[in-house]
Order: sequence, then C-alpha cells, then structure tokens
Amino acid sequence: MATPGTVCAGSPVPFDPAEIDKKLAAAHTLNTLAKTTDRVVFDLYDHCALVVRFFIVESNGQPIPVDVRGDLALASNRTAHRSRAISSGEVQEVTLDRPARFHLIAAPLHDGDRVHGVLEFVVPSEMVEPKRERLAIVARATSSALRAWNVATVARNETSQVAGASFALGVRLAGVLMQAGELGAATRSAVQFLAKEFKTPVVSWRADGSGEALRIGPSSGLGSNHRSALEASAASVRVGTDRDTSIDELRTRAASVFGTDVTLVDGGPVLFVASGRQPELEACGRALAVLLQRLPVSSVTSLDEDAPFLDEEIELARLRDLTPRESEILALLAGGSGTRQIARRLVISEKTVKTHVQNILRKLGAASRLEAAAIAIRAGHVPVSVS
Repeated sequence: MATPGTVCAGSPVPFDPAEIDKKLAAAHTLNTLAKTTDRVVFDLYDHCALVVRFFIVESNGQPIPVDVRGDLALASNRTAHRSRAISSGEVQEVTLDRPARFHLIAAPLHDGDRVHGVLEFVVPSEMVEPKRERLAIVARATSSALRAWNVATVARNETSQVAGASFALGVRLAGVLMQAGELGAATRSAVQFLAKEFKTPVVSWRADGSGEALRIGPSSGLGSNHRSALEASAASVRVGTDRDTSIDELRTRAASVFGTDVTLVDGGPVLFVASGRQPELEACGRALAVLLQRLPVSSVTSLDEDAPFLDEEIELARLRDLTPRESEILALLAGGSGTRQIARRLVISEKTVKTHVQNILRKLGAASRLEAAAIAIRAGHVPVSVS
C-alpha cells in the first residue's frame, strides 16, 4: 500500500469485469460483499488506495458503515460529499489537504431506482481520471450484488415472519379442530374461524360417497350467488388418481368464480379455499391433513368410534414419557412460540431447542410441530385459546 505523498509505480493489476461480477455475485453475506468490494477497489487502483469504506443506505437515506479497510487514521469523518452522492446518485470527489495529492471519492451504488450503498475511498489524484470508467464498472457490479443481497434478505425475513405467523395460526386452528372433535363439526368450525381470521370468504370441499367427485361443504362469508356458482363450477371436478391435477383444477375454477387469486389448502379429507393470497394459511395448511385424518366421522360404526379413545390413551402415555424440559417446550410450542422465542424464554440456544423438539416429535410419533401441538391440545395437556 502507498504512503502519503507517493504515487504507486509498477505494472497495473489485471482488470477483468467478468471476474469482478463473479466474485461479487458469490458474496452471499453483507460482510463478505463489503470485504470483496474493498479488495476489488484496492486492486482497481493498483494497490494505491489508502482506505476504502463500504456503506449501506437505509430507506430513509441514512448511510450505515459496514466495513473499512486500509489506514484507519485516514478514514474521513466528512459527510457532505457522502450525502451529495446519495441524493444525486453521482460520484463525488474531494481534494484532500492531508495527505497531499490524494482524492476522497464517494461512489453511489444504485440500480436506477434508489441508492443502496456508497463506496468511499482515498486514492492518488493522478489515478482518479484514468480509472473513472473502470470505477463505474465496479460500482455497477457492486450495486447489483448489494441489491441481490437486499432482495434475498427481505425475502428471508418475510419467509421467517410467514413461518412464525403460520405456526401460530396452525396452533389456533388445531385448537378449533380438536374442540370440535368430529370431522363435520371441525370443518364447519374451521371455515368460520378462517373467514373471521382473514376477513374473506372461505369454503370447503370433501369427496362424495364414491370418493371420486368433490362436493362443496360448509362455507363462511360466502354469498348465495357465489355458492351456487361454485357448486356448478366444481360439480364436474373428479378426484381420480391424480390428486394434484384435480386440486389445481378446483383452484382455477374457484378463482374464476371469486374473480381473484385464491389460496387452496389440501387438508386430506377436506379441501379449504380462501379468497385472495393467504401465505400463512398456505404454509400452516400443509400440516392440517394429519390432524383432520385423525378426527372421527359421525357416520362410522360404533367399533370405529372406540378407536379415538384408544388413540388418546396412547397419546397420554407418550406425553407422560416426556421429560420436564420437553413438556415445557411442548407447552410453548402449543402456545404458538417459535424456536427463537423459546430459546429466549428458556435462556438456551436455538440448537438445543431444535434437539428437544426432535425428541418430542419422536416420542409422540408426530410428523410436525403442529401435530405435536395438536396432540397436546387434544389430550388436555395444554389449554389453548381459539378466540
């Protein structure tokens, strides 16, 4: 690295835009992206950059420093040039008194819509103009990588939020199903609960006596005209051997009646359709089939009606096999808490929580956390509010 007052000599560092794109695209974390960009800037200026700082810009325009490399004593505390780069979207250059013959440059990282970050560095004045076009290439590549990181981060956060919301919703819905205790009553209670929860019409379907055709069942928030149209539209849908195709056909027909997107949840013996996109319902619905299949049907024989009581005895015995810590975690699960919340509540690591949950699932013979929570609710092991 150069010392103040000197200009670097020697052969320039090879510059390969494709290689730069590749390196930046491979930086999957913000810190890695910042460090990779810093290294590229040092190379771009033939190792003559004295300092490089990397900022991300929040939605309110506030720059947040992520990484700084080089001579930390030269890291500028000036902010005016940085603010101008963010507001204008153009490179800002400032001549420095110390060290002499060096420039402070702030290069905004933007994708045409907004500035996502700022690169700030100190380089010899003689190198500013010759490197201008190459700097633009690096800035574009870094901007693209930063935007991709930002999009991926937002998507992860949204997914995490939906997953957390879907589990809490699933536990409440499990409480509704278990309180109903019978498939027909559970279906009616479920559609009423979901319609109230999402403030949108919800309708259910079940296979008819032959098990081949779908028959519309209880609904909530559905006008008579819409119900008649849905009955007519779905009358010819056959379950057949290709269940996925049948479900897709039902989804398409329901959407045409509602005039908007719909969310269809395959609950095994019952299909639920809600108007509009409901990602948390879609996520929690994947575990509903097991719960609904366990519910008795009112028309079964007396011998079959005894089966649920046998299942309950087995479940109670399995619950008694849980350790005190596992019972505590199961209670929190049934209350809608996720891994992170449980870890904070019990002051243990998330990895430890996951290990306990796996042991709980194994001991209860449950395929998912939602099913484990439902077993606890059904056995009266954990009370749950369904209001």
